Amino acid sequence: ESAAIRGEEGASTIDPRDEIRVLGGSARLGAILNQQDQAFAAADRAVALARELGESSGLARALRDAGAAYWYAVRIDESESLFREALALSEDLGDQAAIAVCLGNVAAIKGARQQYGDALSLYERQLAINRHLQDRLGTAKSLFSLGRILERLGRPEEAIQPLLESLDVHRETRDLPGIALCLHNLGDACASLSRTGEARDHFLEALQLRLRLGNDYGVCSVLLSLIGLAESSGDWKTAAELLEGILHVVDALDIPMLPVQRQQIEVHRSEAERHLGSQEKEMILRGPRRDLPALAAWAAQHFATDVP
Repeated sequence: ESAAIRGEEGASTIDPRDEIRVLGGSARLGAILNQQDQAFAAADRAVALARELGESSGLARALRDAGAAYWYAVRIDESESLFREALALSEDLGDQAAIAVCLGNVAAIKGARQQYGDALSLYERQLAINRHLQDRLGTAKSLFSLGRILERLGRPEEAIQPLLESLDVHRETRDLPGIALCLHNLGDACASLSRTGEARDHFLEALQLRLRLGNDYGVCSVLLSLIGLAESSGDWKTAAELLEGILHVVDALDIPMLPVQRQQIEVHRSEAERHLGSQEKEMILRGPRRDLPALAAWAAQHFATDVP
């Protein structure tokens, strides 16, 4: 709590800029850990303090942190408003590095709304800035985002190369979250190209990394992709069992899911209804209810042995 670091007479004992940065970091971390109330409180406090301080660069940073907190909680409207204000401030300041970050943030919103053409244009602008700045890690992140959007646009062949380039840099820098993201999206691209074995390997490595990182949302996202892999091989029972497991975990842990993921869940549910008999569905519904680590372990073991 910011009040705890203030003196008895109300005078701050630390630089307010440092307090804003700490609050912003706490907001991001709290949202990632699904501690939403604490995350939003820290995010809102950081923005309020930054507005009081009146420094545009500090306010832009606080807005980005707050936008990220709301983004992780899938509060897309609030997130977009914060990201757009941060972008406008950064453009006024001419801060190219900050502009690049903000372009990526707004592009992510476009992607979440399935406005993939708009997202692609924003990521291309971001990539050009990062290359001009010779920001290697920033360039890698832009390449990842380009690859992901190209896959969403139904252009998986074009997605592979930027994703591989991004993965190489993230491996060199040992950026585990970045590695997991690249692997997951490489798996999606390979699955779209019917390169099932490669897709399986990428998904399983991403799954293990996200388990290590404690990223519940990320684990569920990979499991959703594995459902598609099971369906493509005609293993409808495994697909349905995994879907029920995910739904149980998402409900039990209150994991926020993007609208596009909820659409995917409904498609998978419809496919299960179409391909399974009533007895099979009843058995799955009465089956064991695994927690997330157990569900991931079951999926990893199954797909490691049953997918060619």
